[in-house]
Amino acid sequence: AIVFALGFLLRWTFQNNLIGPAGRVGLGIAAGIGLLAAGFGLRHRRDIAYLSEGFAGGGLACLYLSLYAAHQVYGFVGPRSAFALMGAVTLLGAMVSVVTDRQATAVLSVLGGLLTPILVTAEHPDERVLLAYLVVLDLLVLGIARFKAWPGLNRLAWAGSVILCVPVLNAAGVPPHPQVRLLLLTVLFAAFAAVPLLRPWLDRVTAEPIDLGLVLGNGAVYFGAVYSTLEHWKPSWEAPFAVLLAAAYVVLALVH
Repeated sequence: AIVFALGFLLRWTFQNNLIGPAGRVGLGIAAGIGLLAAGFGLRHRRDIAYLSEGFAGGGLACLYLSLYAAHQVYGFVGPRSAFALMGAVTLLGAMVSVVTDRQATAVLSVLGGLLTPILVTAEHPDERVLLAYLVVLDLLVLGIARFKAWPGLNRLAWAGSVILCVPVLNAAGVPPHPQVRLLLLTVLFAAFAAVPLLRPWLDRVTAEPIDLGLVLGNGAVYFGAVYSTLEHWKPSWEAPFAVLLAAAYVVLALVH
């Protein structure tokens, strides 16, 4: 009832132009922060756990949509600022999810973080910005995995990162910054090689087969990404790279 009442009230104010664009964005951000704070405040109420998750999820959605409107609809902020602000929202949501022990909040935070590069578009996108953003996002997932055993979050982050990287890697010709691309791809590979095995290794339990499959799929995608980069830049490095990757997986298998 409260959601419908607020929705109709805002619709009436917008239709009659009682609140300008800046006010609309400000209201959305204020509502998002308020809902997120309400979800955090109800974290100890186990009898109404879904209400806490609903408030937190609604708050994250309000913040993402408000920042998207500020950038894409009204042009208040540029793509870099919107990128940074949405990344901050993802970090805030992840922190709230760990403190409140709510996996749904973490999933919504990471999902919003993965949608950020799609929502915030630049006229001339730089692959270094996208890859660096994914590194930060996936290291955040690795940090969550240190405290919480939420394998679904790891799988979501990996699948989303692969989908976002495919258009970058399919670009024809020599990449504009091959060294930076290889460095960032290697960090992403290392993060996703560690995320599925971190909790099982710390707790001394057996990893689930799907997570071991993720580790293998991660290596296959990484090999293909590096191969496509070297093929147009340094083909003579392909064989040494393949040997090093094989050695890394031997070590990973022995440690696990």
